[in-house]
Amino acid sequence: MEIDKKRMDELLAMKALLEDTVEYYCDEYMVSGEIAWTMVASLADAKLNVDFPT
Repeated sequence: MEIDKKRMDELLAMKALLEDTVEYYCDEYMVSGEIAWTMVASLADAKLNVDFPT
């Protein structure tokens, strides 16, 4: 599947937003990046399993 430029720009913007948000949260609440990204991954897995079950 090929991604067009517009979609790639949107995905990169979303990635930047997630990274900025996690960085802010870690700095503000003194949480490790590993814990924060593990939580993001776990939430993503749960969301996908609930909204898009296989």
